[in-house]
Amino acid sequence: MNGKTAYCLFAAVFILFLSVCVYTDFKEGKIKNFMPVLITALAVWYRGGILGCSFPYLSLPGMLIPFLVLFPVFMIRGIGAGDVKLLMACGAAAGGEHIWKIMFAAFFLGGIEGLIAGRVKKEKAKKVHMALPAAVGACLWLGGIL
Repeated sequence: MNGKTAYCLFAAVFILFLSVCVYTDFKEGKIKNFMPVLITALAVWYRGGILGCSFPYLSLPGMLIPFLVLFPVFMIRGIGAGDVKLLMACGAAAGGEHIWKIMFAAFFLGGIEGLIAGRVKKEKAKKVHMALPAAVGACLWLGGIL
């Protein structure tokens, strides 16, 4: 499989998996545990098998950064565990050099989502579905915009 074909396959499946995460977050209020695992496995396949990079060298920092930054926020119930795992999976795909951009975009867009939800409901939004902003941030990275 050549590089362009592998990248297109990776991008299509990555977007599909992110879409499932967004759907389940809105429908059920949580992200199923197996979806971040599938995204991480996809990232390992692409980074390791196609790009020829070693998994720990590039993917592990991308997974550790969201965990270390967001675990304290999770402990005070500021973010859900599924959101942390989803951003860790995105970090496995993007690597440590790009996960900061994805996280910034996700929280910026999540803040906008919270403001809009608060305006529509005329009260403070109780829950912001972070899967959508995280998926949009990951897609922006995937498209080369971030």
